[in-house]
Amino acid sequence: MDKYCSIPGKDQEKIKNKRNALGADAKNMESEVIDSGFLFETYWGKHKHVTDRGSVVTLPKYAGLPVENLLPIVMIKDPFTWLSSMCRNPYNWQEGRQYKKDGVRCPNLTGPDGISAISAKIKYSMMPNRLQRPDMQFDSLIHMYNQWYQEWEEVMFLLLIVRFEDFLLHPKEVMDNVCKCVGGTWKE
Repeated sequence: MDKYCSIPGKDQEKIKNKRNALGADAKNMESEVIDSGFLFETYWGKHKHVTDRGSVVTLPKYAGLPVENLLPIVMIKDPFTWLSSMCRNPYNWQEGRQYKKDGVRCPNLTGPDGISAISAKIKYSMMPNRLQRPDMQFDSLIHMYNQWYQEWEEVMFLLLIVRFEDFLLHPKEVMDNVCKCVGGTWKE
């Protein structure tokens, strides 16, 4: 967003230059990032459940900031592409994950009998310095996908959901519309 969207009153170029100068230490730009108008993640975390909104703050810099001031932009992928992505970058998917090195194709959704689902366990308490929800068990990875996006569908606050495929095939048009939605203007 900060590359292609300009918000009035926000000096994103200054923040971008500062981020680039800091390199790996760019995550320490607490106040500057918040002042830019764009956050890398919501206060409750990038890959966390929306039901954690208001009860979990993953980073100290977000403590005390009002969640009402956020407009989450959610990227949704089709289930097949999402499952393939989870095989490459499983994040905190701990149990039920099987890779090609195990002699099993990933995602493998059924057990050896070809009928029963392989359950998926998500571990949330991986970082001791972050407040996390308890680990969750799902009947399968598809159940996890369904619950994740169902939670976003049921929220009672403003949000923007963007299909990954639309962004991939029509990046300028999609980004232009997203930028207008947040009160900004497109920039080359």
